[in-house]
Amino acid sequence: MKIHAVLSTLLCLLTAHASFAADTLTLAKPDGSIVQIYTTADAPPPVVFASQELQHYLQQITGRTVDVIHELPADSAQPVIILGDTPATREAGIDPSNYVRDEFTLAIKGSRLFVVGKDDATDKSTLILEFLKNPVGPSPSKDEAYMRYDPSRWDFDRGTLNGTYKLLELLGVRWFFPGPKGEVVPHQPDLKLTLDGVLTEKPHYELGVIGSYYADGGNLKNKLDREEYAALEWTGEQNLLWILRVRQPSQWKAFNHRSPRHLWEKRFGETHPEYFALLKNGRRDLKPVPGRTGHLCFTNEGMYEQTLSDIRAFWSGKSAQEQGLPVREDRPYTNNRGWDSAVSYSDTFSLLPHDSYRACYEPGCAALNREDLPSWRQHSGPIWHFVDRVARQMEKEYPDHYITCLAYSSYTGVPADLTSLPDNVIIGLCPEYLNKTSNDVSEENYAKYMKLVREWDAMNAMPLLIWGHCLYRTAQPQHVGVPMMLPNHEGRFFRDLAPHARWMYIQDDADSPLMEQLNRYVMSRLCWQPDLDVDNLLDDYAVSYYGDAAPVMRTFFKDIEQKSEQIAANNAGRVDIWEKYYPEEQLNQYKEQLAQAKAATADPQVAERIDLVEKFILGRMQAGFADYVRNVRDLRTDRLSSCTIRTLRHPIKLDGVLEDEEWDYSSKMPFYNNVNGEEPLLPSRVRMLRSPEDLYFAFICTDPRTQDRLKNGDSLGSVEVFLDPQNNRDSYYQLMVDLNTGKITAENRYEGGGELPTPWTSGAQAAVYHDSTQTTVEIRLPRGSMNEGLLERAYQPWGANFCRSTPDAPRPEDTYSCFSPMMRGSFHQPDLFGHIVFQK
Repeated sequence: MKIHAVLSTLLCLLTAHASFAADTLTLAKPDGSIVQIYTTADAPPPVVFASQELQHYLQQITGRTVDVIHELPADSAQPVIILGDTPATREAGIDPSNYVRDEFTLAIKGSRLFVVGKDDATDKSTLILEFLKNPVGPSPSKDEAYMRYDPSRWDFDRGTLNGTYKLLELLGVRWFFPGPKGEVVPHQPDLKLTLDGVLTEKPHYELGVIGSYYADGGNLKNKLDREEYAALEWTGEQNLLWILRVRQPSQWKAFNHRSPRHLWEKRFGETHPEYFALLKNGRRDLKPVPGRTGHLCFTNEGMYEQTLSDIRAFWSGKSAQEQGLPVREDRPYTNNRGWDSAVSYSDTFSLLPHDSYRACYEPGCAALNREDLPSWRQHSGPIWHFVDRVARQMEKEYPDHYITCLAYSSYTGVPADLTSLPDNVIIGLCPEYLNKTSNDVSEENYAKYMKLVREWDAMNAMPLLIWGHCLYRTAQPQHVGVPMMLPNHEGRFFRDLAPHARWMYIQDDADSPLMEQLNRYVMSRLCWQPDLDVDNLLDDYAVSYYGDAAPVMRTFFKDIEQKSEQIAANNAGRVDIWEKYYPEEQLNQYKEQLAQAKAATADPQVAERIDLVEKFILGRMQAGFADYVRNVRDLRTDRLSSCTIRTLRHPIKLDGVLEDEEWDYSSKMPFYNNVNGEEPLLPSRVRMLRSPEDLYFAFICTDPRTQDRLKNGDSLGSVEVFLDPQNNRDSYYQLMVDLNTGKITAENRYEGGGELPTPWTSGAQAAVYHDSTQTTVEIRLPRGSMNEGLLERAYQPWGANFCRSTPDAPRPEDTYSCFSPMMRGSFHQPDLFGHIVFQK
């Protein structure tokens, strides 16, 4: 059979060898005899579950009943699979007491096959026997989801279960994605197992969360295809079963955002406002400041002492409520004494700042800020000096415990004045400006990423934790229907990180399980052995899952993988994706390939699998192409949304009046609504100028109701500037100005297409002027406030969009309008921005 030809190759790569000679055990014979499964009567819950799983699959493979027994048979010739650490195991010379988490051994001794690991025997692991009995459905409450699926709930030893799944893999069973449609179980009534000596394995990455533990993608805001989830019978329970079956490593560490999860703003916002970041406007970062509030002042002595108090309370065994944390009704964390397990768990305590970091400008923090550096290094000083100080103190008090923090946001870079960190710090790496996998495929960005890895790894003796974003379609409407299958890239990523890292946490797109299947499956395997040959895994997938149709399906997926790598490396925009990589002819060719694959098989199960690919992979691509045709291709006109910016000859007075002669020599660009691309009944224009240090923008917004609306206190709306200095169609800056007051109401930076903005200190100034029929706004924006904002590359335009929001517009479709005639829907679509070009 083809599957065994592939398996024999894989076994050479996947097994670890000891000094024992190869041995074979017959598990089932044509005469009806069959192996029995032995556990002790008081076996730990993971071993009991392992016996149930092994019994289930052996019965499917052989078509016969398999017994689980608690006394070894008197007939020494009767084949028996012995699960767990038993007296018979010790007599055979196998002692798992010193095994690390998840490690296991398979060994054949005479008629006995030993499957042995270290297994949890506490109440915690009883969850493994209960979670399938009462499924919670596809949309559990936060409390239900946490109590059932959170990785910290599954942080217990289950080495024997891992060994059981390894045994089933050796017998040809596969789990390629969650749900019954993702598994392969061969039928083989004459069943034998051959081992080349004793096989012992343990994972390289001790934490290996690959994708969400939740039924619907957790908190990732993709638009989920519920039809696909239902067709695959994909549920939270099935997802968790799959995580167990592919042996994702079981250890959990705390490494998430601290202040919101420890409720700092609620606890100390009124009593100790000095604990919180002092913003440039003189206000503390507390409600009702817009956006995510509660960022901390990392040089405040009281905040430091309270941090130590929280750490001591947690590690000394106090409950969260004893330490003064309010009870979380939605997620009470009863298994962790009320503490949020993402921040405080076991021997780890996270100091990671709140998301969308806001810098503090108290003198102590301001002295450590470096806003002359690129944005990803500007605030490393206060964060990492704080981590260093806390860790050195706790090293004295709790020497076997660990402080964690991510290199993330504007504290991604190593501080120039910090040469090392104590060895009780687990440094996590999540560089948002590089951390989207689709960005890292380019050699230039990959080299930058690995340079950061080496720099942080040199800071102490502790291995790194990696938080990876295998996200391409999440919150990216321009990527809907575009597969991003990168299994070989992930192979390189896991392999190159292996000398530096021991913990791996990967977020993935959750909109389509089938589009993510190869990424997620391969990464789960790489957690154990990062040097695996990924192409061998993909060959095995094709043969195991598609049988006689394997050659055609392997070609299909290989072509998509190659195109995914090219799209990612070139950061292709929507036009290139659907015109160059996946034009209609290519999609038709894929359809023909899938028809050939169905014609090559007589197996109805394989035909159903191909139908799933056609509907939920190719079908999604076809829908994405149709969306492109409707919303982009058919809208492209000769009205190029491009503007040349002339250089100023004389200074401009920023007053909103536009009387400076310089404006007379600037192009005046019209706006189009983002519903049908027509010019609004209340037209707008934008003008642009530049100096070596600054950009100048002028908005002219017509509205005959201007004075009446001002008298009535009604809103005139706002204007926005979107700039992508690198023209990478992925990262950009946003500035918003209120038309009533001329105040700047939003300054945000979006890195890597992320849905969550990071505050941006733009240094911009704005002025507004109202007459009877229009509002004019002048804006001066320092170019140095943006990464590469001062660079001027030959023939390299900037991505740009200029937008207006008009409340109570005469036509509803004119409520939102902008500079780019191709824009439909959200302004936050950088691949549909227009261009600005600097005049020589």
